[in-house]
Amino acid sequence: MFLHGWGLDHRCFLNFSKSLINYKCVLIDLYGFGNSEGRANLTLYDYAKGVEDILRENNLTNVTVLGHSFGGKIGLLLSTMSTRVKNLIIIDASGIKPRFSIKKFYLIHKYKLLKLLKLNTDNYGSEDYRALSEDMKSTFVNVVNTHLNKIVKNIVQDTLIIWGDKDKDTPLYMAHKLNRRIKNSSLIVLHGSHYAYAENSYSFFRILKAYLDGVYVCS
Repeated sequence: MFLHGWGLDHRCFLNFSKSLINYKCVLIDLYGFGNSEGRANLTLYDYAKGVEDILRENNLTNVTVLGHSFGGKIGLLLSTMSTRVKNLIIIDASGIKPRFSIKKFYLIHKYKLLKLLKLNTDNYGSEDYRALSEDMKSTFVNVVNTHLNKIVKNIVQDTLIIWGDKDKDTPLYMAHKLNRRIKNSSLIVLHGSHYAYAENSYSFFRILKAYLDGVYVCS
């Protein structure tokens, strides 16, 4: 099962899934993206529950869940909730609480002050946030402010972690933290950004195929 990142939809993994001719691939549009309707105040747990419902309704077991960025964050949580997840592949995933940043601290508190004074805040927030509907903005805030540092140690599935060495959205130190905290995990670093899997699609697919075929085993 492929879980796309925030702002994307199932099409970002379509070419990879078509090349996996010996596997049953399931691609979905997460709530609020592609052809899936969004709602206000959804949480990360709502997204994980939605994916679990799809697995259950289609009687899917022993599933390899692959998620990029936001999709990886869902995959991390889902693997602690579902017995249907056999193993996990996460790519430049969010979920680890970012290091303290004076700049971010300043911007957050300036935004709160402007809200308190009922001044214009239209130019505040990330580009992803500003592009959202009002309903999805509350969902975005819920998801971004959910951190999984404490629960990833409960993941028992084999986990392959793939990361871009130049990722600025979810920096490489997050991958190393996940690798240390998930007992049965391995880390592969690709050259590239937050979208290193697309920038190095040939290398990524070779790694993916080797892992699925059992040639590459997490240790």
